[in-house]
Amino acid sequence: MNSPPSLHNSKVGVTCLQIASKYQEVSCPAGDQFAYISVTPIEEIMKMERTILSSLQYRLCIVTALDFCGHFCRKCEASPTSAMLAQYFLELTLQEYSFLAFSASMVAATAVKIALWYHDRITWDQMCAEQCDYTSEQLRGCSESMKQMLRSVHESTLPAVREKYSHSKCLRVSNFCLENLVLEDEEEAEIGSSKLPE
Repeated sequence: MNSPPSLHNSKVGVTCLQIASKYQEVSCPAGDQFAYISVTPIEEIMKMERTILSSLQYRLCIVTALDFCGHFCRKCEASPTSAMLAQYFLELTLQEYSFLAFSASMVAATAVKIALWYHDRITWDQMCAEQCDYTSEQLRGCSESMKQMLRSVHESTLPAVREKYSHSKCLRVSNFCLENLVLEDEEEAEIGSSKLPE
């Protein structure tokens, strides 16, 4: 007799959690802990683990926006604070469906671009564009979306990311004032328009 769909879904869910923790965590919880929280025999979890891994053909590695972010920060020689800011921006985008329209590398490049400008006043020059494969123009749409998100971050009803990045371990970057964030392109345009014609 087949188990009810809800029990099957629970087994799949807890097995995926176990696989992810084995793959990602430094200290993975023991299998009997997953069995306990899901009220599923450990044998069934192990059997489901083999099924899932076989279905995926053991292809578990995927390059995420965070991987791109670390690479771009190194290539653009970002300061530790700018690099942490970029990570903060990236984690905030995980709560926004609108960023699914952009590739992981584009979201990461945008986070690095805004962090470099906001904290260090480093412009997205030719070198940054070459290292990250995106010009400032190509990042314009994603930059605008990220700016809107950052300007309203303190109004969000989802405070977990802000709280995480308010600790000293994360350099307290979520305490920075982002409500009046102006993008590099906008500031350059404003300076250009304020110059008197010769």
